[in-house]
Amino acid sequence: MRSIIHMLVLALIGLCGCSNENEQSGERIRWGKPESGLQLGVRSDHTSYPTNGPVLIFFSFRNISSSAITIWDSGIWPNTRIDAVGSDGLLLSPTREGAIRRNLFSPHGHRDKNIAVKLAPGQVREMEPIDLGRLYSLPFKSGFTVGILYEEYQPGGWAGKVSSGTLNFQVWNP
Repeated sequence: MRSIIHMLVLALIGLCGCSNENEQSGERIRWGKPESGLQLGVRSDHTSYPTNGPVLIFFSFRNISSSAITIWDSGIWPNTRIDAVGSDGLLLSPTREGAIRRNLFSPHGHRDKNIAVKLAPGQVREMEPIDLGRLYSLPFKSGFTVGILYEEYQPGGWAGKVSSGTLNFQVWNP
C-alpha cells in the first residue's frame, strides 16, 4: 500500500509540473561551485546531436546569497568564455567565428555594451542559447565536454570568476 501511495505522489508531482528547481526542459542544469554568492550553470536539451543540426547549450546565473547581486550583460563574449574540450583533454579547434568570439574575452577590458542586470536573492537568469557548432569544429563520434567561465571586474557589480559545471556531448552522423 505504501509503495502505491508513493507512486501516486510521484505521478501527481509529474502531472502538476512540479520539479526540482534545477530541472528545465530536458537535461538538468550542471551548477558549478558558488563564488561570492553567484553560481553559474549549463544545460542542454540533449547530450547527443546529429552532425547536421545545431548543438545548443543554455547557461544560467543563480544568486544564492541573501542580498541582490549585479552582473553585467556585455553581449556574452567580453566576460564569458565557453570551453569545449575533446576526449584527449585538449581544447577543440575553434571555427572562424569561434576564434573571433574567444578573442573578445577580456574581463578587465573596455565594453561597447554593458547592461547591469540585478539578480534578487534566489533568482535564476537563463541567457540566450548558444550553438556550439558555430564556435567549434565538433568531433564526430568521439565525445567532448563543455564548461563556461564568467569573469568580471567592472565597477558597480559582482567581481571575480565563477565556472559552471560541465556537460558531456556526443555528435553522430544521422
